[in-house]
Amino acid sequence: MENDLGTKRSRLLSRIEEEEDKIAQRVYSNEDTRNDLAWKIKHLRATQCMTLEQVALRVGVGKSTVRKWETGMIANMGRDKIALLATALGTTPAYLMGWEEKSKPKPSPEEPELYEGEKELLELFRQIPYEAQKMYLEVLRASLKNQSKD
Repeated sequence: MENDLGTKRSRLLSRIEEEEDKIAQRVYSNEDTRNDLAWKIKHLRATQCMTLEQVALRVGVGKSTVRKWETGMIANMGRDKIALLATALGTTPAYLMGWEEKSKPKPSPEEPELYEGEKELLELFRQIPYEAQKMYLEVLRASLKNQSKD
């Protein structure tokens, strides 16, 4: 019986996600909405190869909240969340809110410019499901530790 409930719950969640995706497709197909907060969030996340989970963790919300922001189901956000979201997506709150036309990366003097190989590593790492990222980091650390012993 418990397995049946899990299966039903899983199916229901899948159907909800499908409906949210349909809503998002309608929203993003309209040219006028490209300046909307929802479109900007989805677009910036996609261009940075970030998952819903990665953005959610950086902002301190659930994955479903990020999905609802991207579909426009939640339009009103607190200032603190807008600032955290802008940082997570590498832009400014002014761009997200529509006060600036172009997305300007937030200046960060402490972060050095990445080389091509580093950019590729970061892009590949962001494609790994969040749950598996810890494992890959541990493998990398162990490998580096073994190299330093040699």
